[in-house]
Amino acid sequence: MVPRVIRARWEVESFEEVHNSHYRVTAGPVPNILHVNKQSREEALKRYVFVNSRPCLKGTYYRKDCVFINFTIDTIYFV
Repeated sequence: MVPRVIRARWEVESFEEVHNSHYRVTAGPVPNILHVNKQSREEALKRYVFVNSRPCLKGTYYRKDCVFINFTIDTIYFV
């Protein structure tokens, strides 16, 4: 597992008179250990946490906009 710097940027979305503020988190591609096989994925998910609210699984593969964080080794950078 390789440590990563994960970027969280504050965004405000406006639709007519409704304003929605949130952090948009980007971390690059899903860690490779989650793609190798079922056993490696099971072990990796003991350490990585899915932090995005969007559905992630598409068949047996993770979409590229999924964000998994290992709080032990990753650094979160708030912009």
